[in-house]
Amino acid sequence: ALTVSLALTSAALHPPPPLLPAPPPVDLTEPLTPLAEVLLFLSRPQTSVAAIMGIAAFVQSITGFGFSIVTYALVTQIGWIANSNTLDDIKPVAATLSALQLFLLVAPQLRTITAPANRRKLTPILVSAAISVPVGALAIAAVRPAAVLKVLGAIIVGYVGYAATGVRAPKRVVESRLAPVVCGTLAGLLTGLCNVTAPPVIMYADAAGWDKETFRANVMAVNFLATVIVVGVDVLNGSYADYFVGSFLLYSLPVYGVGLVLGNVVESRIDAVLFKKVVLAGCLVMGLKLLV
Repeated sequence: ALTVSLALTSAALHPPPPLLPAPPPVDLTEPLTPLAEVLLFLSRPQTSVAAIMGIAAFVQSITGFGFSIVTYALVTQIGWIANSNTLDDIKPVAATLSALQLFLLVAPQLRTITAPANRRKLTPILVSAAISVPVGALAIAAVRPAAVLKVLGAIIVGYVGYAATGVRAPKRVVESRLAPVVCGTLAGLLTGLCNVTAPPVIMYADAAGWDKETFRANVMAVNFLATVIVVGVDVLNGSYADYFVGSFLLYSLPVYGVGLVLGNVVESRIDAVLFKKVVLAGCLVMGLKLLV
């Protein structure tokens, strides 16, 4: 009885705190402020991917290559994309936009590409690349693309160091019938495995001493053919039905167009000497990124 009495006395002396008033109901139909709308738009994955595609288009307009490398280098810095299935949606988007841009860049260069003297240089590379792209795509199941990219990165960095010395490859090696076939085969295999075409072609072109116009036109031609085949493989695999692919493409087009135009303006103002330096610098960044 004494215990009950003490408990009742304690409850009387220390009453429970009053209940807090309920918060007012939130009107979910209230429109967002303009600033909130902008922040919401910028936070969408489509916006980030669109910005990256614009940067990739700018780089490829200047050099004639590098769309996929730039795309993956930047996209993998966005943690939630890099560590989710969304990364798989990037490949068909990058391939489609790269192929469209390369078509627009290659078309004005057709006279250079189809000139008889150039055809003899380019045809073995194109044919061997076209044959080997599907082989590379089929080899994905048996080979680790990440390991291939690291080996490729080491080769590129080594080549940039070699090119910086000014030493030329032996003429008999560059002018052999086997050299362009090996170049095209490697380009096709890498495209099928990793959607990366340019490095073998760049190395061969630099060793062969192609001038700026021929260099850029031929690299773009090989890149275009290989990328179109990749797009075809993606269509057959049903990759374009993936969740984000359509919206990524739609959001990317305006920024992609701006990058393409700005890149063409910059490229028109670069002379041959500076162009080679830009290409080697781009290769060095590309190689180091693949190694990381």
